[in-house]
Amino acid sequence: MALLTTVAVGALTFWIFQEPILASQPKWQKIKIGSAEIRVEMADTVIKRYRGLSGRKFLIQDQGMLFVFPAPGHYGFVMRGMKFPLDFVWLDANKKVVETTTHIKPSSYPKVFRPSRPVQYVLEVNAGWVEKNNIRIGSSVTFP
Repeated sequence: MALLTTVAVGALTFWIFQEPILASQPKWQKIKIGSAEIRVEMADTVIKRYRGLSGRKFLIQDQGMLFVFPAPGHYGFVMRGMKFPLDFVWLDANKKVVETTTHIKPSSYPKVFRPSRPVQYVLEVNAGWVEKNNIRIGSSVTFP
């Protein structure tokens, strides 16, 4: 009986703790911004947005992270735990580029970067990507 109880408790514990892990696996989407296409990991939960790209050693070329917020706002971003420089592309609720912040170095931490206008989405990409792909204010972004 004790063995059966131990197995049941172990299985229940595994299920409780494994479910959030499985649910938090990266969601990848292809998005189009201007004439460029990029594969992005979706940061669409509080935990994913907090963690961001921190601690990663690199970001593959033409990949990024898209931060999705429930409503427009002046969200702050820092380079906490970053190991490589980034460009930020700030998008409004209509999925239009309203601002870019480029070549942000990890050494800028703890400086907080915020858009000058409310945004609902923020795209983080390797530094230089914005310039290389001619991303401009007013560019439309397409994603599901």
